[in-house]
Amino acid sequence: MNLVEGLLAQIDRCNVIRENCLEIGDAGAFLSAMLGMSLANARQALASGDVVAMVEAVKDLEEYSE
Repeated sequence: MNLVEGLLAQIDRCNVIRENCLEIGDAGAFLSAMLGMSLANARQALASGDVVAMVEAVKDLEEYSE
């Protein structure tokens, strides 16, 4: 798996986590907001093609657990 594929996989995984957070209501709102910022940064890194930013985004998204 290359960096782009790894980042896309992490984005997909974190989108599922974010959807689950939204299902629990207000208690998951903070986590959902944090995930939203991380996902936005990851998408920006992917769009820009900045390898360093993509590595940082993968590391950031890997820290979220289900």
